[in-house]
Amino acid sequence: MTLPLMSYAMTMSTGHMGQAIMHYVDAIGQQRSSLIASDMIADTPISILFDGADWGTDKLAPGIELTFWLETMALDKVLIIVRPRTEGASKFEGDLPLFLNSQMDRKSVLETLGEPIESLGESEGPYPLGRRGGHDVFKKAITPTHHVKVTVSYTADEYLIAALAFTP
Repeated sequence: MTLPLMSYAMTMSTGHMGQAIMHYVDAIGQQRSSLIASDMIADTPISILFDGADWGTDKLAPGIELTFWLETMALDKVLIIVRPRTEGASKFEGDLPLFLNSQMDRKSVLETLGEPIESLGESEGPYPLGRRGGHDVFKKAITPTHHVKVTVSYTADEYLIAALAFTP
């Protein structure tokens, strides 16, 4: 399978992977067919986790998933998994967007992104996921006319960044 992000990002100098991810974030709302036509993603089948699901995922690169609504095939979410919650799951090891880095804790995220529009504290997740460290949701302008929500999830132990999710 072709990994367009990795191919695109490899042509950039170190430290620009986060910028490459933002091209996908900017594409939220676009049809999967237009992303394929513009060579942003490969024309491969998407994964549907269970019968009756409303969405399917496309693994763009290790630790990066794109979620599409099946009814419209519009890109709905860009997910970056920094610290997987299950054994053997892939994780993203490149540069994060929005001036974030994988070693940041919640306090550092708040200093960087400002006040969240929503927060949720620690909670118990289903087996085998275990405790979650909560999350914060921020609204950010990607371009002057395009805003997205950025959900930063944290580990339960040290409140380090576990994942970033970009949604409309």
